[in-house]
Amino acid sequence: MKNLFNKTFAIMFIITMTSNSLMHGLSISLAMPWIALTTTALTISQKAALQKRNTLSDLQKKELDNTFLLATIKSNNITELKKLLMDGADINAKYTAPSSDDKTDWENFTVLMVATQYRDLETVRFLVENGADVNAQDKNGVSALAKAVALKFPDIVQFFVDNSANINSSNSLGFTPLMSAAYIGNAEIVRILLKAGADINQRNTDGNTAIMIAVMEKFDLATIKLLFNHPKIDLSIQNKHGQTVYAWLKYRKGAMGNKTYYAIQAILNDVY
Repeated sequence: MKNLFNKTFAIMFIITMTSNSLMHGLSISLAMPWIALTTTALTISQKAALQKRNTLSDLQKKELDNTFLLATIKSNNITELKKLLMDGADINAKYTAPSSDDKTDWENFTVLMVATQYRDLETVRFLVENGADVNAQDKNGVSALAKAVALKFPDIVQFFVDNSANINSSNSLGFTPLMSAAYIGNAEIVRILLKAGADINQRNTDGNTAIMIAVMEKFDLATIKLLFNHPKIDLSIQNKHGQTVYAWLKYRKGAMGNKTYYAIQAILNDVY
C-alpha cells in the first residue's frame, strides 16, 4: 500500500523551515504537505476500483478506502466521501506522506487538516459532522485549528471554535493558535480566539506570550491593542531570558521605526 500512496500523491513544501524559533513555531503549523494529486486515484472507474477492492484482505481494503478518502478531499466530492465512509474508511486515519526528496516524512496528518489547508469549509463541516476529531494533532502537535490560523482562514477558525476545538492547544514549540495569530498580525482571528476564551498569558517554550510575540514580529497595532485591552493581560510576565513585553518593545524599536514604536508605546501606556 505504501507504493500506491507514493504513486498517488506528490508532495511539495509550502513554507521553508528556519532556525528562528518564532518563525519555526508558525512554520510547523503550515508544514503539512500541500497535496497535489495526480489523476490516478480520481480517474479509476468505480467498477475497476470495486473489482480490485474485492480481491484484498480486510486490512488492505481499509487502507485502500483511506487512501481514496484522502484523494476525495481534493475533489470536494461529498457524495463520494459519504460512500467511502460507509465502506469503512476511517475519518480519523493518520497519514504519513514522503517528501519529494524521500528524506522527510510528514507524519500523522488527517483528512480534516487537508480540507482545512484547501480552505474547503463545506468539506470541513461535513467531516466534523461525521466524527472527524477537531483536536487531532500531527507529529509537531499542530491541529487543524492551528493550520486555519496560520493560513489566515477566519471562517474556518470560527467554525472550529464553535465545534469544540481546543483553543489553547500548543505545538511542539509551545505555540498556541493565539500566538500564531499574534505572530502574523491578524486582528480578526485574534478577536475570535479571545472571545472564545483563549489564554492570553499562556507561554511558549521560550516563555513568550502572545502580546510579546505581537510586539516582536508584525507590530500590528490592531492586534496589539486587542491583546493589551484584554482584562486578564499580565504585562509583567518575563520570558526565559527575563524579558517583558516592554523590553521587547525597546529591543525592536530599530526594526519597527519611530512612528510604530511610539504608537505601540502609547498603547502600552508606557513611560520611560
